[in-house]
Amino acid sequence: MPSAQKDPQDYDLVPITDKELIHYTRQQNAASWKGHLSCEDYVIREHVLSLSPLAKGLKVFVFVEKSKPKVPLCSMEILFRRSWKYDGEGRRQNVQMATIGGVYTYPENRGQGYARIMIDKAVSYIRKFAGVDSFTILYSEVGEYYSRNGFTSLPVDYLEIPLKTTQSNTNKAQSVVLNNEVVTPIQYQDFGPFFEKYGEAVDDWIKKEISVDGKSRVCLTPTSDLIDWFHLRSKYLSFMMFHPNKSFDFLNSTYSEITKAFDDIEPQIFGLQLKNSSTNEFIGFISWYYEWYTDEQTNEFKTKVTVISLHVDPSYNKREYSFKLVHLLKEFLEEEPSNGTLQPMGKLVIWELELVDPTVKNAILELFSGSKGGLENGSRSAILFNNEKDRELFSRGKLVWELNTKLPWF
Repeated sequence: MPSAQKDPQDYDLVPITDKELIHYTRQQNAASWKGHLSCEDYVIREHVLSLSPLAKGLKVFVFVEKSKPKVPLCSMEILFRRSWKYDGEGRRQNVQMATIGGVYTYPENRGQGYARIMIDKAVSYIRKFAGVDSFTILYSEVGEYYSRNGFTSLPVDYLEIPLKTTQSNTNKAQSVVLNNEVVTPIQYQDFGPFFEKYGEAVDDWIKKEISVDGKSRVCLTPTSDLIDWFHLRSKYLSFMMFHPNKSFDFLNSTYSEITKAFDDIEPQIFGLQLKNSSTNEFIGFISWYYEWYTDEQTNEFKTKVTVISLHVDPSYNKREYSFKLVHLLKEFLEEEPSNGTLQPMGKLVIWELELVDPTVKNAILELFSGSKGGLENGSRSAILFNNEKDRELFSRGKLVWELNTKLPWF
């Protein structure tokens, strides 16, 4: 039957909890998202990530025809997370952000309009489960596809800095000078205090912006659970790809047992903190996570580092120290680590909204040879507000999504 003639009432979006069925859905979509992992290792990775504190709000769904409830046609996941909503006077309320991910139509069922019906049902589910004051985001790898379901794309370009590139970087990029500052690394799962500072600063900043323009805002609540999820992902990838002689029963272990097993696995460092060496005042921090890829030009296996968050205390110059933190990160990554897992380095990626000020981007492009900005992001941010008032404000430019950076990505 052509997709235009399909009746949405004939289909259900069903939340599932059965582990075997959840594993089945992930086996199906492994072809799209497993990367360098085997299908089995990808399924285990998704299970490991589902044990993290961040994933307490994770729900997995299958899309079925009511007449055949045991035959999944598609599957998807929704992650519910805490977020803030501010009105035009700066009053804040706690609401839910729902993030849609893992949308996958099984190959034999494609081209029949199932995905569109499934997403519409997901939006209805979110309104009922999280309330009309909630909002929904997703990251599209298929361009404007989800605009048909009411989503508005807010794409963010990214900037790419080559790492370990020969002498071209050394001609202009001198080592960053620390004037009365000290930089220290931040270990895995040590980000709690930093995100407390970050969250307080974001709240203050948004209220100041509202006092100027009177626009409402929504924003994911910044917590260290968000960043621990990214780091858990990197640790698992490293374990599976670079430690073939190690074995661990991930499927029958707790989250704490898994993180303990990762204690001695590279990478160990996921952030840098900058402090005033005279007063010991906090200046700022930068955090990131690791992935691995095959360089298309050299066919060499390399490390890709993506910045998750960059924060400078409001009492310090944001332009100056944002640039300095990026510079420090580049230098840190290009130092030869004792463990070879992270080598060779390939590239450093930053979503451009993270840099806030275009002068920081321009300084990076000028200083680091081979850097490129304005690159189209293959993971396109999109948002949908779950009540008519918010949609109307958003359409008039009176409602803004803040922190549309890598941090809320799922």
